[in-house]
Amino acid sequence: MRSYRAKEEALLDRAVAGAPLLFIDFEASSLNQKRSYPIQFGWQRVIGESLGDAGSFLIRSAPDWDVPGAWSDEAALVHGLHKEELQRDGLDAAEAAARTRDLIDRAVVVGDAPSYDRHWWRVLLDQLPDRPAPPVMVDLDELGARMVQKLRGAPDPALLVAARDAAVEQRPVTHHAGDDAKHLAVRWLEILRRVRVN
Repeated sequence: MRSYRAKEEALLDRAVAGAPLLFIDFEASSLNQKRSYPIQFGWQRVIGESLGDAGSFLIRSAPDWDVPGAWSDEAALVHGLHKEELQRDGLDAAEAAARTRDLIDRAVVVGDAPSYDRHWWRVLLDQLPDRPAPPVMVDLDELGARMVQKLRGAPDPALLVAARDAAVEQRPVTHHAGDDAKHLAVRWLEILRRVRVN
């Protein structure tokens, strides 16, 4: 059986070779990884150098998620979501889990905080009867560095910083999962554009 890191490496190679990418983001009840749970999922697909389908949905908490310390009022001030809104407008947790699994298809899943995202995906996928493992994800910073190395033959940290700054100008981080997934995709497209210019 291959190690997790070996699986990440294989996905990085696929991504650099042009595989479809699925940029994802979660908003969560808090940043306490032991007790927090996902409250919103967002995605932005990129195929080649074009934006594909995108969206987001709220997630209604499962009964066993709402334990003392799982909800943070400080986090709610950042993402602006409230428990009542999630209960009213959110998808059932099992339905949300199935939708996230179906969205992956053959895409390489990319995020900017894979350890957090995998935790929240694990919590969500545990709502399905077969309790599938969360997908192996790659980190956008690592993917960007890998692409620069491939096309330039050497690291270029200044290019990655410039791409990040340009993405913030074009698509600021809002702490809404759909918007933030699109921000990550725009950042990737900025890396591609800049690495091919020179």
